[in-house]
Amino acid sequence: MVVDDHQPTLKTDVARLFDLPPGPGQDLRTTQMVCKGHGRIEKRILSASTDLKGYIEWPGVEQGLRLERHVYVHATGQTTVEVEYGLLSLPPDQIDLPTVLARWRGHWAIENNLHWTRDVVMGEDASRVRSGSAPQTLAALRNAVISLVKRLGYTSVSEARRHFALNLEQALSVVGLS
Repeated sequence: MVVDDHQPTLKTDVARLFDLPPGPGQDLRTTQMVCKGHGRIEKRILSASTDLKGYIEWPGVEQGLRLERHVYVHATGQTTVEVEYGLLSLPPDQIDLPTVLARWRGHWAIENNLHWTRDVVMGEDASRVRSGSAPQTLAALRNAVISLVKRLGYTSVSEARRHFALNLEQALSVVGLS
């Protein structure tokens, strides 16, 4: 689980674990990955410690995580550094750090793709509906459309929207209205 700004006390506690220099007997493991593409070089350094388990009272926590991303953009020559924190419910003997790092990166790829589709392609961010149960109903309808489009074999929701906008009879038959 990623610890975000909505949990400031928890985030501070996890950050404190990694901000202090490791002492004798402290558990601190790290791994890193470097990726190149899209005009940038990204270095990810993942640190983990089981010492958090006895420090915070969080159900099921086994490890605290710190992910540091250094991103160098070729076009501008600028480097940015971002730090995120997380909690893991598996002990080190059940999952290794390179696997955690790969899964963390993969999770955000999926998350970003889904949110981008909902926000931009399906217009969720532009919606001015804010009251009653209408926002939840519209979100459910957007999710149903995305699922239906994927089930029909489209890899792009934008492509499906263009296709069905030009083929209204087919769109109506898909939802059983013709």
